Amino acid sequence: KSHSFGFRGRSEESIFSLCDQKPALSNLSAYDLGDVSLQRATIDHWLAAAEAVIRNLPPNVIPFMIGGDHTLSLAAIRAIRKKRDRGFLVVQLDSHLDLQIWGEFAANQPAFLNPPIHSNFMSHVRAEFNDVELFQFGVRNYQSIDASNSAAVSAYLKSVGRRISDLDLLFADPEQIANQLGTNLDIYLSIDVDALNSQHVSQTGFPAAVGVDFSKILRFVKKLLINNRIIGVDIMEFG
Repeated sequence: KSHSFGFRGRSEESIFSLCDQKPALSNLSAYDLGDVSLQRATIDHWLAAAEAVIRNLPPNVIPFMIGGDHTLSLAAIRAIRKKRDRGFLVVQLDSHLDLQIWGEFAANQPAFLNPPIHSNFMSHVRAEFNDVELFQFGVRNYQSIDASNSAAVSAYLKSVGRRISDLDLLFADPEQIANQLGTNLDIYLSIDVDALNSQHVSQTGFPAAVGVDFSKILRFVKKLLINNRIIGVDIMEFG
């Protein structure tokens, strides 16, 4: 826990919420399971190891993964979906699409999915689970594609989910964006820190010169928490 929040009571029970007028962590326990052992340097091993940990958690536990490579979110989403009898919504804060928008396309879909990596793992999520929906916000408005594939890429992006670009967010109200998603949803929240303005987070591979302001993210997430159920969280691309 953060001692800066509990300097008087020196325990998590002493943290009081002015918004709710009650202890902030009442009826809530947090457990640190430590680091996932990644002995072999292969993506398949990393994914299998992370998925095994999350699949073995008790049903009333919400996994919160803090990791490096964003590909590991695929493992968490796989584990949660396999434990359930229905899909859910993935809300992804990211400056990158993490969708495969390169290579050959057939019927407005990638003709062949490359093995999972940090730049295409969301394509694997949608290919494996058609009832796991995707909403992305903070992605860079300008993307690089093969000009000859522009129509196919556009159709593909429309088919796999919805998104709000970084330019849209400059002028949008984050609470109104959250309202567009609906209510009473099961949501997996995936945060790539490279979507944040580099003034907030510079220790990442691709810091965003024009990123999302941290206060907007807090407003957006708070609205999600009020109206929906969070079933999993990750914060990625920060070593």
